[in-house]
Amino acid sequence: MVTHIITTTVTYKDHIYQLIVKVEDDAKGAVPYVVSSDDTGTERNTFELTKDVYSYAGKLPGSTDVRIYVVANKDVWNDGAGLTDVSGGYETELTERDGSIATTKIWGATLTESDYDIVVDTNRNGEWNTGEPIDNEVDVGFTAVPEFTTIAIPVAAVLGFVFLMSRRSRHSRRRN
Repeated sequence: MVTHIITTTVTYKDHIYQLIVKVEDDAKGAVPYVVSSDDTGTERNTFELTKDVYSYAGKLPGSTDVRIYVVANKDVWNDGAGLTDVSGGYETELTERDGSIATTKIWGATLTESDYDIVVDTNRNGEWNTGEPIDNEVDVGFTAVPEFTTIAIPVAAVLGFVFLMSRRSRHSRRRN
């Protein structure tokens, strides 16, 4: 939520009144949006390769079929750019009357390590058009990474090997 405080001074019949209005608006405003999330609808931008990716969206045309694409990350999007889904095929969803899409699974494990964007194709033409939401406001929509144990075990093995070789080397030097 974004909170705006608006303050104004009003003079009425020789009296001065200060009017303070507090307005709360969701941070997305009236601009269509799509967000990567887990299955509970909690926003996430990093997923292990063994996890499913979900998304939710809002401020879309109401009661309309749309397509949700998972695409390779792009830093710049040009109107008319073709959409190629990398998750095994786009999802077709019917928006609610209020223009929202509830948390929806868009890519089942196993993921491929990389950076991705999520695009909602509101006119279902297979292209990104100006005004269609993309989940890459800052840099990338989400990143798929190996599980910690997938990285930690080989690193631990290498460190263990280095330690073992170091001890052997010291032990050999003592004998000489």
